[in-house]
Amino acid sequence: MSVSTNRRIVGAAAVAGLITTGIAAVTTTAVAGPAAAATCNQQSSATKQDISTVGIKYTYSKTVTATAAAGAEVSYTVQFSTNSPGNPYISVISDHAPAGFPKPTVKVTAYHLGLGAQTESVDAFANGTDTWRISNAGWFVDAGNPLTAVFTYKVPSSFAVGQQITSGGVGWAGTVGSSNELPNLTSCFTVRAPNAGEVASGSLDANGFGSSDNGPASGGVIGSWLDQLKGS
Repeated sequence: MSVSTNRRIVGAAAVAGLITTGIAAVTTTAVAGPAAAATCNQQSSATKQDISTVGIKYTYSKTVTATAAAGAEVSYTVQFSTNSPGNPYISVISDHAPAGFPKPTVKVTAYHLGLGAQTESVDAFANGTDTWRISNAGWFVDAGNPLTAVFTYKVPSSFAVGQQITSGGVGWAGTVGSSNELPNLTSCFTVRAPNAGEVASGSLDANGFGSSDNGPASGGVIGSWLDQLKGS
């Protein structure tokens, strides 16, 4: 066998080795991606049943939507429930948001005597760094009527696509041993690219059409045009 033939064989073997190594590396990366993503848990829950609850079992949970775009909204659903006899009342819920999140809007669904489950908007107040509190004289809870609060935040525009955002926990205050501070009751979502509707909405906001401060209801840009037409 000639020297040149030997060189060609050695070269081909080396190239084959590089290609094989490359494929192995890509495969490893592809497997590692989903495995890492699995640690981003959307939901967590906890239970409480001790001497303070007088034998009653309480369940607490927090869930977030799987993905959200930077600049769009993301909602955290926190819930308090019981499958035991008793009728505790919850007076305070404190949501510990991810760092840098602005004031949320909040909707609470709770049972009202004679009306059944009702959903209403509730104002949130700052209660320390990245913590927002809602309160009531007492939201009723029993085995058939959990208490649910949905905290909706605008995702900071500085977040990058693919970034995993984990919240803080939730604090509860109420009667019959229901009070509980749960720093590990967290939930995680992944930042995604904005969809077409969110891109369009962002463009409208940037140009003064999407904001409630500039829309027709408040007489903003379009309202000014209508006023001019009326006066002409």
